Amino acid sequence: MTSIEIKKYCYERCFFGMDDGSQSWDLVVAESFVAMGDKKKKATLFIRLVSAAGTGFFYVKKKPSRMVEKLEFRKYDPRVNRHVLFTEAKMK
Repeated sequence: MTSIEIKKYCYERCFFGMDDGSQSWDLVVAESFVAMGDKKKKATLFIRLVSAAGTGFFYVKKKPSRMVEKLEFRKYDPRVNRHVLFTEAKMK
């Protein structure tokens, strides 16, 4: 059954009183949920900003999923007590 046929079948059974309580109704409802489609993609991703000083300190930020270029920030690294460059790395 295609998704259009499933929708038509559900419409006829719900609005015209054709529901006889059979098991096929449960099958049609289950198939309609499968035929709906995939979930929406996430709008943001979590990334890890790793210190360029080599201390292993990192920040976690959200990044829009459509952004292609790698993020770089100058932020504070408490292990060296100064601002250093933090570059984007993947979350483990």
